Amino acid sequence: MTGPRTGAGDGAADSVRGPLLGLWGRVERHAAASLTVRARAGSRPVLVTWRPQALTAVLTPRALEDPMLSAVWGENLTRLALVVPSTRQGVIDIRVEVDE
Repeated sequence: MTGPRTGAGDGAADSVRGPLLGLWGRVERHAAASLTVRARAGSRPVLVTWRPQALTAVLTPRALEDPMLSAVWGENLTRLALVVPSTRQGVIDIRVEVDE
């Protein structure tokens, strides 16, 4: 996999940033490899899962300051970055499904 490299440069293994997902709504982290996204009232929650042995998740909330954007998207968006260790090879498996 190629992509932007991350790492502290202090001898820690570098990693490669994999897929990025933009999440809208309230994000609830359940475990090392799953989260639920609850959008506006009346919509069904969505469950996002991935293989914890292959990917590490980094959640970054971003406040929306533009009134036109926040009128549509709400007060913030959350970026989900999935990070792959540079020594890892294989398939990235991300599942997104409606959470009943």
